[in-house]
Formats: sequence, C-alpha cells, structure tokens
Amino acid sequence: MVDRHIQRARDALGFTDTELARSLGVTTGCLRSWSRRGAPRYAQLALAALIFGLDPDRVLVDRHFARASTVRQVRAG
Repeated sequence: MVDRHIQRARDALGFTDTELARSLGVTTGCLRSWSRRGAPRYAQLALAALIFGLDPDRVLVDRHFARASTVRQVRAG
C-alpha cells in the first residue's frame, strides 16, 4: 500500500523527498515508511498545513492559531 497523500503533497509543493522530510522534521527513511504504511494523522495534518502555506508546528500546537486560520480561509474562500 502506498500513501498517495504524501506523493500528492510532495508534487503540489514541488519538493523532493528530502525537502519534504526536512519540512516535516522527520528523516527520509521515516517519510518512506509513511509512504508504504500510511502516514499518521498528525503527519497528514502537517502535510495539509504545508500545502496551504502554513507552519505545521503552529497549526498542530497552537489551537487558537489553527481555529483562527481556518476561519480566515473559510471566509476568504
């Protein structure tokens, strides 16, 4: 099984595996493992944050930031 979310995110961002892994704060080996077995939920959220130009750390850690960003995007979109 290959996790297409990772491939799609990498393609959308124009990143190599190394660049994507570095952006997520993981090794390329970890990223490859996720590609085979499926990425954990937090990694999927981090990928979505990167695609939307957000800092994954702020989105995953700062609940107020995440809610405010979502409201702004929904209103803008």
